[in-house]
Amino acid sequence: MCSFPYFSRLFLFLGVFGLLLPPIYAEHTPDVLILNSYHRGLKWSDSTIEGAQKKLGELSPAPRIRVEYMDWKHHPTKENFRLLKEYYAYKYINHPFDVIIANDDAAFEFALLYKKELFGDPPLVFTGVSEDNLTLYSPLPPDVTGVIEKADTSGTIALASQLFPDLKNLYVVYDSTESGLSMGKEAIKELSQSHPWIRLISSEGKPLPAILEEINALPPQNSAVLLTVFYGTSGDEIGFESFAKSLAQKINKPLFVLYDFNLGTGALGGKIYSGKRVGERAAKLTEAILQGTPPSKLPLQNEGALESVVDYNAAKRFGVEDVGLPKETRWTGKPPSLLETHAKLVYATLAILVWLAILALFLAYHLRKTHLFNQELERKNEELEQLNDEITASEEELEAQYEELSATYEDLLKAQKRLDFMAYHDTLTGLNNRAALSLELHRFETHRTPYALILMDADNFKQVNDTLGHQFGDQVIIAATQRLASIGFEGVKLFRVSGDEFIALLPHAQNEEVKRFAKEVIQAFSKPLIVEGHLVYFAFSLGSALCPQDGVRKDEILTKADVAMYHSKTHQKGTLTLFEDHLLERIRQKQRLEKHLKGALERGEFTLHYQPQLHLPSGTFWGFEALLRWNNPELGPIPPDCFIPILEENHQIIQVGTWVLDEACAFAASLPLGTEERPPCVCVNISSHQLFHNDFEEMVLSTLKRHQLPPERLEIEITESVFIDSLGLVKERLERLRSEGIRVALDDFGTGYSSLSYLQALPITTLKIDKSFIDEIPSQSIQQGIISAIISIGKLMNLEIVAEGVETKEQLDHLALHFCDRIQGYLYAKPLPPLALKDFISTKGEA
Repeated sequence: MCSFPYFSRLFLFLGVFGLLLPPIYAEHTPDVLILNSYHRGLKWSDSTIEGAQKKLGELSPAPRIRVEYMDWKHHPTKENFRLLKEYYAYKYINHPFDVIIANDDAAFEFALLYKKELFGDPPLVFTGVSEDNLTLYSPLPPDVTGVIEKADTSGTIALASQLFPDLKNLYVVYDSTESGLSMGKEAIKELSQSHPWIRLISSEGKPLPAILEEINALPPQNSAVLLTVFYGTSGDEIGFESFAKSLAQKINKPLFVLYDFNLGTGALGGKIYSGKRVGERAAKLTEAILQGTPPSKLPLQNEGALESVVDYNAAKRFGVEDVGLPKETRWTGKPPSLLETHAKLVYATLAILVWLAILALFLAYHLRKTHLFNQELERKNEELEQLNDEITASEEELEAQYEELSATYEDLLKAQKRLDFMAYHDTLTGLNNRAALSLELHRFETHRTPYALILMDADNFKQVNDTLGHQFGDQVIIAATQRLASIGFEGVKLFRVSGDEFIALLPHAQNEEVKRFAKEVIQAFSKPLIVEGHLVYFAFSLGSALCPQDGVRKDEILTKADVAMYHSKTHQKGTLTLFEDHLLERIRQKQRLEKHLKGALERGEFTLHYQPQLHLPSGTFWGFEALLRWNNPELGPIPPDCFIPILEENHQIIQVGTWVLDEACAFAASLPLGTEERPPCVCVNISSHQLFHNDFEEMVLSTLKRHQLPPERLEIEITESVFIDSLGLVKERLERLRSEGIRVALDDFGTGYSSLSYLQALPITTLKIDKSFIDEIPSQSIQQGIISAIISIGKLMNLEIVAEGVETKEQLDHLALHFCDRIQGYLYAKPLPPLALKDFISTKGEA
C-alpha cells in the first residue's frame, strides 16, 4: 500500500525535472533571399520565382522571402557588381539570411563573392548555371548546391522527328554572344552525335536577313528550325519572347525551342526546360537545408525540369495536329474534343434531371406542409385577433418611439457625414487630405488607371511662419489654396498633404498636360498674395511622376514625384521637374554627403581658405574673403557648391557659419597691422538661415569682441534672395550691425532680383558684381555696358564696387577704366590657406 510520503517524493521529482527542462522559444521564421541575374518582367525570371515562392509558401513555418533583381541584361558590368554591393550592404545591414537562391550565372557569381560579407554567409542554392560554366567555380564550396541548367536538344529533335518523320534539314539559330555561341555549338555537337542523318545548318556570324533567306529557301517538306538565341544577331537587344515570335512569323518552317518562355510565340514546341519547375526544385533543396540537411549532402540536380510540349495552333499550321504522340507529351492551346464537349452536356443534363426530381419531391413535401400550416393558421387566427386589440392600444406609444428613433438616426447620419468629411478633408482649406489621396491612388492602382502625380512644395514658407507667426501662415495657405482652385484645370484633383505641401492628380495625363498645368500654376503665383494687407510672394517648386511609366505602385510614384520636386527645390525654385531615373542617383549622392556632413565640424574636416582683394586706385592689398573648404577622409575634397546647399537645407549652416565667422575673425585679428593706414579687412558670407536666427546680431558682435577685432575690419556678404522674404526684419538687423561700424556687401549682384528699391532701402556699403558678367569682357559689348551701368549706379549711391572672378589683364584694364574700387580673382591671387596668405601679404601685398 502506497504511503503519502511516496507521492510527496514523486511530485518533488517532477517539479525539479520541470525546472531543468530548457525554455521553449517561439518558432524561428527563416529568411530566404532570391537573387535574380535579370530584371523584373522577364518571363524566365518571373516563372522561376513563381515556382520557388509557391513551393516555399507551402512550408510551415513559411519563410520570409526577399526578391532582388541585378538587371544584368541591361548592365553586364563589374561596376554593376560594385554598386549592387554598396546598395545591399546598406539595405541588409545586420540582416542575415538562412538561404540564398541565386538564379542564373551573374547572381551565382555575385552570391559566391559577397554572401559572407553582405548576407551572413548562408548556404547557397543556384539555378540556371550550365555544367560548363559550373566548372569555372570548381571545386564548389561545401555550402553550395543547386539545379544545373541542362537544355535537351536531342529530346527536342526526337520530338520533331516524331512530328516530321522525313526531317532531313535542321537550321540551328543562335547569337554571337559568348553564351549564345556556347549554347549553339554545344547543340550542334550533341545533335551531330544523336541524329547523324540530319543535316545541321548554323547561323553563326550571319545577319538576321541572311538567316531568314536561308531558312525560307530550305525544302518545306523535310526542314525545321531550332532556336537557342537570346539576343538578335545584329547586336541589338531583343526580348526572348519577341525574337521567337518575330522569327516564327517570318519563316515557313516549324520552329522548335528549348525554354518555356518561348511557348505561345508561334513556336511548335520541344523538350522544354521549365523555369517554374526549376524554381520548385530549388525550393525543394532550400526546404531540405532549412530542415537541417547540409548542402554537401544534397547532390547537384540536372533532371526533373523538362517536359515535352507541343503548341496545338502551331501544329495545326503545319498539318501535324493529328500525329500520335507519347502520353507524357502535353498539348498547349488545344481546344476540347467533340466527345469531351458532349460529355459535359450529358453530365449537365443528368444534373438538371436530378435537380428537377429533387425539386418535385421538395414541392410535394412543401404542399403537404402548406396544408398542415393552413390548418394551424386558422387555429392561430383567433389568437391573433385577440392580440390585435392589445397591439392597437399601444400604437400611439410605438409611433412616438419611432419618431424619436428617426430623429436620433438623422442626427447619427449627420454626425457620420461630418466624421467622413473630417477623415478625408483638410480642416484648414477644405481640400482632400492624405487619406483621401491614398484611397484615390488605391482605386487607380486597382483599376490600372494611368495618371500623373504632381507634388507642389511651397518655397521659403518656413520663414513666413518664423517671422510672421503660424496664424498668419495659415491665412497664407488658405489664400494659396484659393489661388490654386481658381486655375480650373480640367480633370485635376487637389490634395493638401502637409503644412505647405500640395498634390495635384491628373488621370490619364502625360508630360505635356503636366507641363501645361505647371505653367498655369507658376503664372498664377507670379503675382503676390494679399493677406491681411500684406503682400506675400508665394511660389511652388513642382515635381511630377507618371503611372505606369515611372512605376505602378502608389508609394513608388509618390517617392519619385518627391525626388523630382526636391531637384526643383535645390536647383531652381519655382520650376517643374519631370522625374527621370538619374535623379535617384543624385538623391543617393546627396544622402551620401549628408551622412558624412554629420559630425564633420566636430571631426575638424572643415578649413578656411582666403582669397585676397586688390584695391585698384592704390594698387595695394585691401583684404580677403573667407571661403569654406571640406576635405572628407573617405570622399576627399568636396566642391562648396555640392555641400553648402545641403548645409543650408539641413540648417547645419547656422552652426558651421558661426564657426566660419569665428575662425575668420580670429585669423584677421592675428595678422600684423604693419605700417599701412588701413589694416586688412575680412569678408565673410552670411546665410539667410543665420540672418533670420534670433541671436544673429549678438553672435556677430560677441565674436568681434572675443577676438578684439575692430568692427570696421569685418565685411559681411549677403545675397539678393535674403531680403525678398522679409525685407523689414533683414533691414532692422543689418542697420544694427552698420551702426556698430560693420560693412555690408551685396554679393552676386545682377543675377537675382536686382531691384534699386532694395538697394535704397537696405544699409549696404558694397556691391559685388557677379563673375558671369566679368567673364564676357571684352567679347560682349552689351555686358560691358551693363558693368559700366552697375558701377555708375553704385557710385551714385556712394557704394564701393567689387568685381569677382577677374582672370585676364583686359578685364582688369576695363574695370580700372570705369573706376571699379576692388577686384578679386585668379589674376591677382587664388584662394590661399592661412600660412600662404600671410606669406602673400608680406611679399606680394602690393600689385
